[in-house]
Amino acid sequence: MYARRLFDRYPGARKWTEDVTVIGPRLAVKGGIRAPGTIVIAGHVDGPVVSGELVRVVAGGVVRGEVKAACAVVEGTIEGPVTVTEVLEIRPGARLKGDVTAMRVAVGEGAQVRGKIRSISPVLRFSEQRGDARR
Repeated sequence: MYARRLFDRYPGARKWTEDVTVIGPRLAVKGGIRAPGTIVIAGHVDGPVVSGELVRVVAGGVVRGEVKAACAVVEGTIEGPVTVTEVLEIRPGARLKGDVTAMRVAVGEGAQVRGKIRSISPVLRFSEQRGDARR
């Protein structure tokens, strides 16, 4: 059931190409992850996460370490600095503890951010307009 929802929410994870790395909900990684494509984290990672494209931390996913990517979407928890060259979206219910540097940042209503936010564009705040944001 959970896997089906994960694929519905993240079309990139559904393709299973060489460009997508998925850390499943029952997987714990000690050490860093570096990939040229998208990284979807539903489990736990203790170490830095570096992607050439997108890092997506789903609800229940946890990263304890630095995150670097072109874009990032956070629904779970990140404990560490986040550096994004384009857009960072922090969804409602997400928790981020660490300094953030990004071109653009959007923070959902109910998200928790503890740290400094450095953004070239003004920080956008949003509330989820869909029925169930966690599906």
